[in-house]
Amino acid sequence: MKKVGKKTFFIIAGEQSGDLHGSKLIKSIKKLYPNSHFIGHGGELMKKEGLKLIYHTNDLAVMGLTEVVKKLPFLLNVMGETLGKIREVKPDRIILIDYPGFNLRLSRNISGLNIPITYFILPQLWAWKENRKKYFLNYIDQAISIFPFEKEWFERNKIPTGYYGHPFSDINISIDEKLSFLKRHNLSDKDEYLILLPGSRQHEIDKHWPILFKNSKKTERNSTRFKNTSGSIPRHYYS
Repeated sequence: MKKVGKKTFFIIAGEQSGDLHGSKLIKSIKKLYPNSHFIGHGGELMKKEGLKLIYHTNDLAVMGLTEVVKKLPFLLNVMGETLGKIREVKPDRIILIDYPGFNLRLSRNISGLNIPITYFILPQLWAWKENRKKYFLNYIDQAISIFPFEKEWFERNKIPTGYYGHPFSDINISIDEKLSFLKRHNLSDKDEYLILLPGSRQHEIDKHWPILFKNSKKTERNSTRFKNTSGSIPRHYYS
């Protein structure tokens, strides 16, 4: 594809998973638009790829009604600052990554600025809160799905949607990388591992980990095939 000149992209990711997907997206955009400028909300991975951070995902991530209510004044302030910054920067495109509670409302607030809005990592409207499709029908210019069935659902609801594929499908782990990881964590390459991934946010870990841990112990007792391991979970969760 032919490369074109410099552009400014305003990107908003409010969670760690969005930071990961956003960093890969920025890397791809830079191949098409060399020397382009990236500004918005994200995490360390997006910052490393060149995003000028306004707010960090560590400050933005919320889960559950209680946490939302607690952080509501802060989030309203973030919304106001974001709107002001978009008006000031006048980016060529705004890219919203997941984080629907914030991003969908933002799309409504910025729709009159005549700046194209792309939504990447779509909210699961096919599973819940289907009424949110009004945001896509009225405010979003481009929807990009990571699941084939999701693209079909959105298009059945008259929302033009592109299919990108799941970002994790691009991850290729070499044998050397695998062996290095196992050695670093004192794991044997002779065993098979059941990986426990409760989530990246504190509330997710608090709610999901006890269930995962309890059931993993059952699996361990009933089968000699798997060894259990997890991501970075504080030690007190294992008691």
